[in-house]
Amino acid sequence: SHTVVIYGDVDGNSKVNSADYTKVSQEFLGKYDINNPYKLAADIDQNGKIDSSDCTLLKKRYTE
Repeated sequence: SHTVVIYGDVDGNSKVNSADYTKVSQEFLGKYDINNPYKLAADIDQNGKIDSSDCTLLKKRYTE
């Protein structure tokens, strides 16, 4: 089986929006735990961790 990752879509609805941004920023702050495989989608810059750059990239993505 294969897993398709849509970077930024952390709730699995095939859309990147403010709800995803909220979850990623809460994960970064330690207030929310994103489960796999969505944790992969939250690491937008693919550096192996969820950090402020992922939040910035996600916000840019859903506001474009």
